[in-house]
Amino acid sequence: MVDQPNVLEAPGDIVNTPLTIEKARDLAALLREGKIEYAQYVECRETAGGEVVVFDVEVELGQLKVNDIRRFERIAAEFFSDDMVMPDVLALRADFPLVPHINLRTVEFPRSLCLYDRPYRELKRQWTAPQFVERIREWLRLTAKGKLHGEDQPLEPLLVAAEGMIVIPYALTLVEDREQFRPLYVTATSMESGDAFYVARATRPNKTGKGVPFAACVLSCTPQQHGVIRRQPETLADLAEMVGAAGLDLLPALRKQMSGCKEEMGKEVGPFLDAPLIVIVRFPKTRVAGGEEETTDVFVFLTFQSVLDVGTDIGLWEVTTLENGQRSLGGFLVPPHDKTGSNVTIKALNPVYEFHPVWANLLSGQEIREEPKMVAIGAGALGSQVIMNAARGGFGLVWQVIDEDRLYPHNLVRHALNGTHVGFHKAETICRTANSLSGDEELFTPIVADVLRPGGNAEKLSEALRDAATILDMSASVTVSRHLVHAVESEAQRISLFLNPSGEDLVLLAEAADRKIPLDALEMQYYRAIVNSDEMAGHFEAEEDRRRYGQSCRDVTVKIPQELVALHAAIGTRAVRLAARADKPQISLWRSSPDHSVKRVEITPTPVRRMKLGEWTLSVDGHVFDTLAGLRESKLPNETGGVLLGSFDLERKTAYIVDTIPSPPDSEEWPTLYIRGCKGLEHHVKAIHKRTDGMLHYVGEWHSHPDGCSTQPSDDDMLVFAWLTERMNSDGFPALMMIAGEAGAMNCFIGKMERVENLIPVPD
Repeated sequence: MVDQPNVLEAPGDIVNTPLTIEKARDLAALLREGKIEYAQYVECRETAGGEVVVFDVEVELGQLKVNDIRRFERIAAEFFSDDMVMPDVLALRADFPLVPHINLRTVEFPRSLCLYDRPYRELKRQWTAPQFVERIREWLRLTAKGKLHGEDQPLEPLLVAAEGMIVIPYALTLVEDREQFRPLYVTATSMESGDAFYVARATRPNKTGKGVPFAACVLSCTPQQHGVIRRQPETLADLAEMVGAAGLDLLPALRKQMSGCKEEMGKEVGPFLDAPLIVIVRFPKTRVAGGEEETTDVFVFLTFQSVLDVGTDIGLWEVTTLENGQRSLGGFLVPPHDKTGSNVTIKALNPVYEFHPVWANLLSGQEIREEPKMVAIGAGALGSQVIMNAARGGFGLVWQVIDEDRLYPHNLVRHALNGTHVGFHKAETICRTANSLSGDEELFTPIVADVLRPGGNAEKLSEALRDAATILDMSASVTVSRHLVHAVESEAQRISLFLNPSGEDLVLLAEAADRKIPLDALEMQYYRAIVNSDEMAGHFEAEEDRRRYGQSCRDVTVKIPQELVALHAAIGTRAVRLAARADKPQISLWRSSPDHSVKRVEITPTPVRRMKLGEWTLSVDGHVFDTLAGLRESKLPNETGGVLLGSFDLERKTAYIVDTIPSPPDSEEWPTLYIRGCKGLEHHVKAIHKRTDGMLHYVGEWHSHPDGCSTQPSDDDMLVFAWLTERMNSDGFPALMMIAGEAGAMNCFIGKMERVENLIPVPD
């Protein structure tokens, strides 16, 4: 045993009988036998809840010391009979320095060393006495050098509150909401010792009236080096002493805030005076003394004593009860010196901020950025799960959700809502559910309306769409998608997210922020990929069997398992986050397989041109230009041609030209004549119609003119167009013909043909 002056007595009474706690007994035996290097046995003690082994350790010290650690330090290790908590390791030197990684106790000395950053339940499986002593020596060695807390480690908490947790409003982090007295509504989910849990909100939760009104005082200290608070405060006076060392004169600040709030409330001070007091203290932290502020600890101290009693105990006022029973408060010019809050007991709680998109972004590993203002159309199976994913992930600070439907029982198979929501409007309920995550803030707003027939909500809907940064269509309706492109006045980017009929594939069509390739053009290019890509085979196939959930002929629903919707909702949420306000348009598909794998198929969008031809609008993209020009070039000096594939939107008088079927093998191709054949053509057109679920079909004809000739129609072209008009009009469609010329020139006629050149501008 090393003779050490200035040491404190270890806890408990000295015992000479064998110890009964296994870990204490093993440590004491090895120390007595000299089997642990650099450590010498001193004595054993017994406490009310455990056993203590006292020993000296020799510390390896370098030439330069940052902290006052001695070559020999006396240590007391207290082990507990149930072995459920970490042994308490006490440095018994009376002047042991205040350094990082010290456990806070109700008394400052002896100091308790924090040896591990892992839970004891994870450590005790491999705990041995020699390793335990070596960890103490290592802690002392690194502390002496100032290296115990690495540069890459988060700053150590200034205060460790073991009495419970409290959830506090996120607004308390904001500069404008600091340093003020406010009401908070507190509910307790548990008040068990060591497991207390409280939730504090700025308004009554869900407007139910639940929550006990508390009065909260928010104060800030000056920046402090991490890990320098000396002991856990038990009274308001203790807290004042503690924060006084951190640059905050607590009692005058508290008196000022309480007095100011009382003056603002005037005569209505009854509820204010009777409310229990919460003191919230902010501790800005630095890594080294005088260093740059890196982060801020916030701690909450519950008094469970009323504002009236606290004000009395800190000398803010004295209370007189009048004859009518009312209370009168008389102030002091100078608070009595003995009014220090020593009679106000406090409970230190570890606060966590309520859920908020900023924290959600951080916890989701996302980059913090200015999130777009989102409007979501459709809160069905996919839409509801994407919305809730976005709410949990902090994507989009403000959402407006548009849907007119109610939740039916059969929806629960694939919907984010639960059985308690059946019968309510999906938009309202999904917004209420999403808002429940974020405390007092209502970040999600419903609009119960049909986008196509909004009725009394027309103005509200129009304003929402106009002010949005991104409009996310999850309605799975082509009509709604086209409406958003052609009938909505807004600079917002449009994104469409939907499942294929089987639910096995997810599709994302996303405009760029500049909207140069609009959503309907992306839709057409997506159909073309289904026709031309083997990777897309079977995309529109689905089981014919549907289930009836009601009596109406329309009361049928598809069979898609929840796990597929959940899978694609997760992928879709992230895809929409990345696509929102992107500088490039996107066509992406995610195809799931029976073996649980998912394959992404990426389609590169091509620029699109729109051209007005009489009452019709022509929409054609760069792929069509390149394909027709390439086919023409390959057959020179002969003419060639084929049929055009696309779609007519009769409501908006728009013709989409998407692709072509090249000249059939029985066609006649001459330098000055082209007669299209028909071998295999009908079968090919029907196959495309089926593969795209009817979205692409025959829309017209095209042929080429040789070099040196204009693209004006010839006499033969006029005759063919007359035949084409008769054929197409019988189906209710206009005749459409394109003529391809040299240098990429493309002439087009819809409805009628004249001897002119309606040259389509070549896309960039």
